Amino acid sequence: MRNLYANLERDESLTLAVHETVMSYKKAGWTGNNAAAHMKEKRVRQAVTRVVGEDSATVDDLLKLIKAQYEYH
Repeated sequence: MRNLYANLERDESLTLAVHETVMSYKKAGWTGNNAAAHMKEKRVRQAVTRVVGEDSATVDDLLKLIKAQYEYH
């Protein structure tokens, strides 16, 4: 969660909101290259977008970071 905190400009409340959102919306196998994983990732993306706003570049960067972190798998 430290990387998430650093990338969200050290905004503790936003970091916790994104973390809790991902933990609530992710399902087993939400990352991967198959159709089922794509649908699961889309659900997480939509939830994160509701938390951080519509800036797609920010959401894309956050999802790359989140998917790289073991705690979110």
